[in-house]
Amino acid sequence: MWRALHPDHVKVHAQRNRAWVKAHPKYWRRYRRNHAAYYRQDLLRRRRAYKAMRSSANEIAIAEISRRKLKALEALQDQDSSANETSIPRRIELVVDYLVWRARSANEIAMAAEAGGGE
Repeated sequence: MWRALHPDHVKVHAQRNRAWVKAHPKYWRRYRRNHAAYYRQDLLRRRRAYKAMRSSANEIAIAEISRRKLKALEALQDQDSSANETSIPRRIELVVDYLVWRARSANEIAMAAEAGGGE
């Protein structure tokens, strides 16, 4: 919030950082070499954070698709259809589609979690 209220300060700070990095081009390479244990630990932390962020983005997408599929089912349910022969199979088809999709999504998330757990 502070950065949003002080955009000029953020720009000046970024310019100062770029100038410092240009003046000390090998600093971070030396730092990582001299602090190898910290570097490895921080690298793992960043990887976990990235995976968590990616996983949460997947969950948000899955929830959105879920809501759309359920709305389609609700829309069919609300229709006043005199031709029950066509609306019932369509409902069943949507329900099966939703359940298959949900199971497939859960399996993909579980497999991704297992693959990521080895690091």
